[in-house]
Amino acid sequence: MIDNGAKIIGPVLSGMVVATLGVQLAFYIDAFTFVLSALLLLGVPKQNRNAVLKVNAQKKLNIFSNLLVELKEGFIFLKSIPVILISLLISTLLLLVLQIADTQFMVLLRGIFQDPVAVAGYSMAASGVGMFIASAIFTKQHIKSTLNYMFFGAFGLGISLIAVAVMVHLSTTVLAIVYPMLFFLAG
Repeated sequence: MIDNGAKIIGPVLSGMVVATLGVQLAFYIDAFTFVLSALLLLGVPKQNRNAVLKVNAQKKLNIFSNLLVELKEGFIFLKSIPVILISLLISTLLLLVLQIADTQFMVLLRGIFQDPVAVAGYSMAASGVGMFIASAIFTKQHIKSTLNYMFFGAFGLGISLIAVAVMVHLSTTVLAIVYPMLFFLAG
């Protein structure tokens, strides 16, 4: 819910910064926040460097020797509980599709709108609201079949993304309303 809350607040704040200060200054502010976080990290207390180097060298040896054993144990565990294995595979495929859709959505918006920033911001915020609400609802429910929920979630996401592509021929006024609604449903 925190991650999706950030998806709601982030586009609102960035939209306000872009609208009041402009795109270029928004990038400078973003760069400044990265520099500020790096400076704050410099204030984190340092450990004894030699002790840390010795521990790191031992950890590297242990990591390489144990890696294959741990991978084998992990796969055996996944095979022993098919629901987890299937859920993991579905989640991986969904995240792959979402990453592709996220990058291509901006390309699509640039081809439709003169200024796609507002529609993109509203759509991403709506997706965050949808995920936030879904998270709140599903934490209160007893889920009998995880795979059924994942299937219907993936199906709904797929329908939403297909609808985004199919509706490109509608007017920009309609799309500015429909796209955030579809992203809300996808979320």
